Amino acid sequence: MRKYGLWQSGVHVRWAALLVTVASCGGGTAARCPRSCPATYLGGILMVKNSTQGGAIQGVAATLSGPMMNTMSCEPSSTVTVCRLGTGPAIAGDYSLQVTATGFKPLSTTATIAVPSDLTCGCATATIEPSSVTLDPS
Repeated sequence: MRKYGLWQSGVHVRWAALLVTVASCGGGTAARCPRSCPATYLGGILMVKNSTQGGAIQGVAATLSGPMMNTMSCEPSSTVTVCRLGTGPAIAGDYSLQVTATGFKPLSTTATIAVPSDLTCGCATATIEPSSVTLDPS
């Protein structure tokens, strides 16, 4: 009976050693890298706000001009209108940003797109600065 207990304890010790080894290598606790990186433009988001009433604005059009031309896709959500970079490669650099909507003054400003690589996985995701703009009623 005791021999069975030692063998069972030996198995438990082996499993515990395996778990300690896996955990020390980040087994399951660290973020895993995707098989392939998502498209760089997926991270490029601009939020458009209403200066007086708050909430989303219907019919927003946002265009970037610079190293590439990009017409952003804009959809109202509950609190802001979210504009995303159009498909295609995101090219880092300085841009002219034009944002318009019916009933609001057009906004023209400079914007910067950065495309840094993720240090863990090496994937690049575009970011836009400013990440939000506010439109004033006309």
